[in-house]
Order: sequence, then structure tokens, then C-alpha cells
Amino acid sequence: FDGSFSDGHNDTYVSPSQIRRFALRNGDIVTGQVRSPKDQEKYYALLKIEAINYLPSDEIKNRPLFDNLTPLFPDEPIKLEYEPTKVTGRMLDLFSPVGKGQRALIVAPPRTGKTEL
Repeated sequence: FDGSFSDGHNDTYVSPSQIRRFALRNGDIVTGQVRSPKDQEKYYALLKIEAINYLPSDEIKNRPLFDNLTPLFPDEPIKLEYEPTKVTGRMLDLFSPVGKGQRALIVAPPRTGKTEL
């Protein structure tokens, strides 16, 4: 896996009928039996789906759509101020509070103090 999502020699063809039958979605991890490409074929072909996202294929059919799931909003804050003399944590608590269960990404130019946060 090279991380570029471009075509590669190890890619596997999944037929549209299998995608519909198992309600496959982008990002699903599919495990199954494959066969080598035939004369004019470019990719391996998926013959039988055995598992989807590490669950047996018959258990995965009734999974809910991500957009239909109930969101859980954080109700307990994470206090970033740990020393009264350090104002960085206090400023973050005031201007961009973070709650338990949230994810945060710190983006900044090199050597500006990201590691300290």
C-alpha cells in the first residue's frame, strides 16, 4: 500500500453486483477469495466475500448509515491549564475549549511551539 490510492498491480476488482448485494461502502475492508487476472484482465477478481470490516458478511447487511447515527456531544471539558504561570493552556481554555471525546489537530509552522501544547 503506497497511500496514493492510484491503480496498482495488487488491486482487486469487485463487481457491481457484489457491491450492491453486500451494500459495500467506500473504506470498507473486504476479505475474500480472489483469482489471478486472466489474459486480458488487468486486476485480480474477487470471487467470494467472506468478511467485511472483519465481521462475517451476513452480519454486516443491516448496519446503519454514518449520517443516521446519533451524535454524542462532549459534556465534560478538558482543562489544558496545568500551571498558573503558563498562560498557553489558559488561553486555549478561553479561546478554543476542548471537550472529552473530541479530536483536535494542531496546525502551525515549524518551530512555533506545537510540541509544548
